[in-house]
Amino acid sequence: MKTYIDLHIHSTASDGTFTPAQIVSNAIAAVPEKKAPVVIALTDHDTVAGVPEFMAEAKKYKDRLTAIPGVEISTDYNGVEIH
Repeated sequence: MKTYIDLHIHSTASDGTFTPAQIVSNAIAAVPEKKAPVVIALTDHDTVAGVPEFMAEAKKYKDRLTAIPGVEISTDYNGVEIH
């Protein structure tokens, strides 16, 4: 059985299109095999504001979903933004 993984997802807490809860439900709905494992990480830019909603929604699917809270941190190196 395949495992479906996306470790770089942004929500409306930064520059994404979907709310953290929608990300979870969309990920589950997008996997054709209804029992296939899904692994997703919420990695919004410079904020963890969406993590509580993301993790709360993920609990509904704990039998097949691994939800990883994260953050994409912006930095400067020699005057160039890196994230």
